[in-house]
Amino acid sequence: MLFIFAHKYEAKPFLKSCQEQRVKVTPEGLLYQLETPNKTAHQAIICGSSSEQIDHTVQQISRLLDANLIVLSGTAGALSPELQQDQLLFADQLLNERGQQQTLTASLTDHRCWSLFQQLDDRAVRGGLLTSNSPILSHTERLNQFTKTGAVAVDMEAMKLFQAVTAAGGSPANFSCIKIIADTGETADFKAACKLQPTAAQKLGKLLVTHLI
Repeated sequence: MLFIFAHKYEAKPFLKSCQEQRVKVTPEGLLYQLETPNKTAHQAIICGSSSEQIDHTVQQISRLLDANLIVLSGTAGALSPELQQDQLLFADQLLNERGQQQTLTASLTDHRCWSLFQQLDDRAVRGGLLTSNSPILSHTERLNQFTKTGAVAVDMEAMKLFQAVTAAGGSPANFSCIKIIADTGETADFKAACKLQPTAAQKLGKLLVTHLI
């Protein structure tokens, strides 16, 4: 299994949770080799959020793209007024501002992801994730994008990463996306939204390690 995070603050709690669960973590630059007590091997990578960073990272790890499950994870902002902080989004569709769309199946059909989704009950939702080139923060902006695209949440890397992974030979059928909602329409200030992200990432890291590794 290959876990991909855009930012270090998203990956760090995940890696710490791995170590707490006696998973051996071996750093190799921005790539981390993970070995469970029963010798199952996984990897985690920090890819960045810009197209240039993502393309460079994917080229460096092309040998790992045949993983039976690729999990893009991290924080996202709510577009739907119904989403709440700390809910998990299992993205079944990726969208971008150019109108491109991509259906994801592994976020819910992979038995490990589906098991996690069921156990979370009302703390988990399924829906579309919009990739934006700039932060969407105000209540009005969020609602406009929700109405326009149908996406329930927004990040700045998911579609870029999907396109880079599949262009490099990764299978679309193995690509999944699990995000935790860090900020909602009640948070319209960029700095305030950023302050919420580490706490959300910590909660997500523990869930991923407990249920997927």
